[in-house]
Amino acid sequence: MSNAFFISPDNVNGNSFSLDKRESHHASNVFRLGPGDVISLLNGKGLGYKAIIERIEGGIVHGRIEKLIDQMGENSIEIIIAPALLKRDRFESLIEKATELGVKEIHPLVAEHCTKRTVNIERCKKIIIASAKQCQRSHFPVIKEPNMIAKWLKTPREQCFAGIIGAKSRLKKFKYNKIRKNTYCAEIIKTVRLFIFLI
Repeated sequence: MSNAFFISPDNVNGNSFSLDKRESHHASNVFRLGPGDVISLLNGKGLGYKAIIERIEGGIVHGRIEKLIDQMGENSIEIIIAPALLKRDRFESLIEKATELGVKEIHPLVAEHCTKRTVNIERCKKIIIASAKQCQRSHFPVIKEPNMIAKWLKTPREQCFAGIIGAKSRLKKFKYNKIRKNTYCAEIIKTVRLFIFLI
């Protein structure tokens, strides 16, 4: 598997690309890549590219796009999670794993017993990008500002599941009925409207 790098849509011009200063540093100085090396590019909005480095000028990596891959590394199921806020290291680990598992959005919730009430969104975005590059996901999960559970639940949403640590029932025990092509409904949860994952 080739190394993956974030590419802003603004840095793609036809079949040519140039990495920003940060990503160029990673490519040339950390991974020791150079002309002729094949890399993957991810724009964070659902597009991936297979590309070849052609030159490095002024510390900036330039190259040629060989192939565009729509929804590169993405699955067909849109998953949104709403975890209760945890202490920083545990929450950052959750974000990392959620990104690797294909989550599309992360909605942090402030629960009654949460010791934390805020989250560093910019730091979380950096973790998301690093995790997405590691597993070569072309869509970077969107992380929202923390919200109170009661307020969050008032917003109309799609199918919803709630999970509690230590619960006797497990998701694998759900019975699904096919109601139309590519659509499923859990027998024991027919009226709820989004995927909620509470910790």
